[in-house]
Amino acid sequence: MRNNDRDDALIVGSGHSGLALAMGLATDGWRVELTTRHTLGEILGGAARTTRPFLPFARSEERTLGLDVWGDNAPQMDLIEMILASPEGERTTIRTRLPGLATAVDRRLATALWLQALENQGVVPLVQNTTPTVVEYLLRARPYDLAVIAAGSQSDLATVFEVDHSRTVGASERTIVQAHVETTDWGGDEPRLIMVSTPDAEILVSPVLAYERISQDQVRALSVVDQGEAARNLKIDPFWAVCVQIIARPGGAFAPDPVPAGQRISPAERFRSAWAKAMDALERVAPELAARYRDLPRVEGSELIQGVTPQVRRPVTVLSGIPVLGIGGITMTVDPASGQGAAVSALVATTIRDQVRSRRAQTAEPPDARFLTGAWDAFDESHGRHANGFGGFVNAYWDPRHPLHPSVRQMVAALELMPEQAAAWGQGIDQPALMAALLS
Repeated sequence: MRNNDRDDALIVGSGHSGLALAMGLATDGWRVELTTRHTLGEILGGAARTTRPFLPFARSEERTLGLDVWGDNAPQMDLIEMILASPEGERTTIRTRLPGLATAVDRRLATALWLQALENQGVVPLVQNTTPTVVEYLLRARPYDLAVIAAGSQSDLATVFEVDHSRTVGASERTIVQAHVETTDWGGDEPRLIMVSTPDAEILVSPVLAYERISQDQVRALSVVDQGEAARNLKIDPFWAVCVQIIARPGGAFAPDPVPAGQRISPAERFRSAWAKAMDALERVAPELAARYRDLPRVEGSELIQGVTPQVRRPVTVLSGIPVLGIGGITMTVDPASGQGAAVSALVATTIRDQVRSRRAQTAEPPDARFLTGAWDAFDESHGRHANGFGGFVNAYWDPRHPLHPSVRQMVAALELMPEQAAAWGQGIDQPALMAALLS
């Protein structure tokens, strides 16, 4: 503790892991300085972000932090349907229940609601483009007890963390094609999470709490220094829709065509082309889904095409003599097909918070690099290294050269016929450490 009666934390970035950690520390009495690149208006009026399901285990962690703020307003589901389908007509379907209720929320809306929850805890974000140079300036200007960078994998802040060639995360190169579709047709009488796996892609279909992107006038009103009145007067009416997310492998039937050299294509035109190609491919493996969602209106502003390049970086660096912890996508890529993005964000935050609490009970000295590395390793041991277990499951299923191919094929046959085995698999989708046990 440094010259005051409260601990001070600097958290750079408004990714969900950073916001969750900020809430946990603020609840514990820390003074938290949070920096974010975007205003509330820029988030709600900005480009779409990948939608991630909040599975039951992740939601329980968020609930302990007071961040399950959408509650019953978002669609709830515990039914999960897995379809393994090849272009040659092979098809296996597994249905089971998750061990609790899952949901999905437009990520921009979720971020905005979490920022508002943090303001209620007294954490008012500082909006600025926090470059590595700015981070070093902040660390020199004020003696923080804890410094964390929680930015995304595409942030230039990633460069301050060393690439770790000794570890892999099991994620693979992907391209995501996503849209929210204006319908509440779940394909049955209750909401469900549908996961389709093919040799060329995974497709996630789930109910989602969506919203209409705000106007540019509203963006400007929410981007001034004093945005309190504009935020109080902002009216957003979320509604239920369906998120269709194609997670394509490069060069496969679902992957968007590359833009020819020298040719200019608008983002809207490129998305229409990518969506049409993906729906054509989906029609060959799950025609009922293609027929249900191909031609329905899409929620304006929910469409995206985004590449995913796996990376693993060491979780701790030193800037201006101060140890800095990196969490979230900046240090570990989560395979989007795993459905574990939200869980990783919540669990790394709660693990670091618990580790810091334990240390504070023993010493007032600020965490050093060794402690921060150990805290991150505790998360990795319990959850992080298992987060991409679903990717390992489907890779082994489709690749006859994979050492687990025969056993995974045998397991899938059992899952289709034996409800108790399917229930264990559903628990593994929710908690990947259990999936790892099934694959071992």
